[in-house]
Amino acid sequence: MNCFHHEDHVAVANCRRCSKGLCKDCSCFDEEYGIFCSDGCFEKLKQIDHLNSIAIEAYKRNQSVFLNAGKLYWLTALFMIALGFLLFNSGWQEGWASDLYKMGTVMMVFGISLLIMSFRKTKK
Repeated sequence: MNCFHHEDHVAVANCRRCSKGLCKDCSCFDEEYGIFCSDGCFEKLKQIDHLNSIAIEAYKRNQSVFLNAGKLYWLTALFMIALGFLLFNSGWQEGWASDLYKMGTVMMVFGISLLIMSFRKTKK
């Protein structure tokens, strides 16, 4: 591959931002940002690195939120199962055709399925 600006020179590096081939005369180097071809690419590299550092900080801040979301699935599932069981028992005493019995059954099934989903999420 030849230099982007000098077709008769062999490229010794690529710009980190735009990937243009660069000869020794055209390439610029910065210890923090690497090899770049122009001031424009250097400024863009600084912006990209700044945005990456912001994204990494946001990820670290929000990581605990995502980890605690699994606990919320568990608590919701257990609450749904317990409430469903109470409704199921109340409906059982009134008879099989009771609306409380049906609602309790649905809530317990929903709670159990939510519990299964929470197990799958914690395994990943």
